[in-house]
Amino acid sequence: MLVWGSRNTGRVAALALVIALALGSVALAQSSGETKITLADAVRMALENDLTAKIAELNYETAQINYQKNVATNLLTNSVVDALTAESNLKSAQISFENQQASIISSTVSTYFDVLADEITVAIRRAQLRIAELNLESTLRRANLGTASQLDVLDAQANAETSRLSLEGAESNFRQRKENLAASLGLSSPDAVVLDPEVEAPNGDLSLEEGIAAALERNTNILSARTNLEVARMNLERAIADGVAPLDLKLAEIAVERAKLELEQALRSARNSVISAYQAMTTAADSWRVQASRLAAAERRYEVIMQQYRAGLRTETDQISAEVTLAQARLDYLNSLASYYEAVLAYRHLISGPAVSGGADGI
Repeated sequence: MLVWGSRNTGRVAALALVIALALGSVALAQSSGETKITLADAVRMALENDLTAKIAELNYETAQINYQKNVATNLLTNSVVDALTAESNLKSAQISFENQQASIISSTVSTYFDVLADEITVAIRRAQLRIAELNLESTLRRANLGTASQLDVLDAQANAETSRLSLEGAESNFRQRKENLAASLGLSSPDAVVLDPEVEAPNGDLSLEEGIAAALERNTNILSARTNLEVARMNLERAIADGVAPLDLKLAEIAVERAKLELEQALRSARNSVISAYQAMTTAADSWRVQASRLAAAERRYEVIMQQYRAGLRTETDQISAEVTLAQARLDYLNSLASYYEAVLAYRHLISGPAVSGGADGI
């Protein structure tokens, strides 16, 4: 299970709520009596209800039944090759099932963060519309006084309309994303998608060398290559024992050498994939830390501007602009946290995979 970090606790929890209160915009769907869906809840619900997850589970169950049938059939022939192939097929099916679960977990986590981000984006767009409306009101007043032209008024009206359309687009995206998440989680309505924004950073303190060793043991290409090599060696031993013709013996020897090279190639490719995933994880962690620092600085600047606003040194437009700037910093932080999660999940699932039995242990 992915261990939660302790840094920046509660930062994301304030994202949508603070913006909604500060900007007077869309309120969060949560109320005092409403149960919020945590990230772990969402993953567990997706693994239980997502149609792709159900299909993957049936495919794995089918593979287990086929393995039992192959074992029973092999009791009559007692073929070592057939037994080895059956074991390999079952292991491949298990890894395939785990990879499918990993994909569902990753998709759910990504959509979870997208919904949180969309809610912040709606708040930002609503605030930007308010700024455009204030600018239009100011331009109309100046036009009445003769200090603004009709062209200025048309520009202000166009900006307000553009902001209104941007808000409508953001609201539409938000609704659609909630509908998609509701369907994946098995919820009857997008209104039931009430997420808990308090998401702490994942623990990315994972070993590269241990990860490589673990990944090599569960890579399907490596598993297949090893099985092919074992079968090729058995065929060569049988050819030698049967005293086959020289050309047939040469073909059997070539098959063994080719299988060795294919195994080496699979091992090298898997190792490179692990290294690449590890580097992506460390890069995402660095980006998240940078955004955390920027968010702290943005929060401090916002506090100063609000003090100036309360003292009468700033306008309402200045106030809303400062809130938009802070909201954007929070959104950037949330996106960096989401990227960090995705990178950690990608690396964890590559080296270990989620629990075959399902549940939220995969994160």
